[in-house]
Amino acid sequence: EIEERDWSSDVCSSDLVTMQRVAPSPIEQDFVTWATTALPGVHVSTRVPTSLPAQFVRVLRGSGVRRNLAQSSPSLVVECWGSTDAQAWELAARVWALLSAPDLDRIGSTWVSDADVGEPVNFPDVASGRPRYVFTFYPLTILEESTP
Repeated sequence: EIEERDWSSDVCSSDLVTMQRVAPSPIEQDFVTWATTALPGVHVSTRVPTSLPAQFVRVLRGSGVRRNLAQSSPSLVVECWGSTDAQAWELAARVWALLSAPDLDRIGSTWVSDADVGEPVNFPDVASGRPRYVFTFYPLTILEESTP
């Protein structure tokens, strides 16, 4: 037999206030710093540079969902550009391999776990005509503490 119980008495009101003060992790900015270190000589940014280098990576944070009181599932769209299709593919394959590594547990200061990585798609940039491969990264992250 299951006993009915008032669970509200098990949680302090101060715990509820603390739990409400969270914010998404800065994974987009952390990705730029992390990938810049992991890919020496490759420009990594959240913007397309005015003067296009031979190779570069652009990352954009997409939407995500809060999974529970402490975790979130954001999405990152990763664009890998090159002067040729082969160069863009090679860069996409390198970044994809880094994000697919079984021991990946941090991107900068952002803790990541249980990540899914979509496969790169050939999606040339319409405006510049430059080759580009695009894929999406779906990590599980820990929400950050937020100040009131």
